[in-house]
Amino acid sequence: MAKRKKAKAPRRAPKKAKAKAGKRAAPARAAARKIAAKAKRRPAPKVAKRKIAKKRAAPKPAPVVETVIVDTVEEPVPGVVVVTEYEGIVQRATPAED
Repeated sequence: MAKRKKAKAPRRAPKKAKAKAGKRAAPARAAARKIAAKAKRRPAPKVAKRKIAKKRAAPKPAPVVETVIVDTVEEPVPGVVVVTEYEGIVQRATPAED
């Protein structure tokens, strides 16, 4: 009689590789790494733009105010004198040359 063939073994899932624990960094290297990480996170300081000083304009001269008083003397009838006084205010932006 012929020999019987052996049955194949059932398929098994491949074994998962165990995670290896990472090497612990030396304290000095760890501190340096933290400092470097902080430096990367901090944004660069923004340079302030210089403000250009505005040129001051010469102050405008104050308006000139003149008070003009006019006296009118009338004699409508001989012996009767009428005096009328008018007061006017003249305002100019710039002083006039007299």
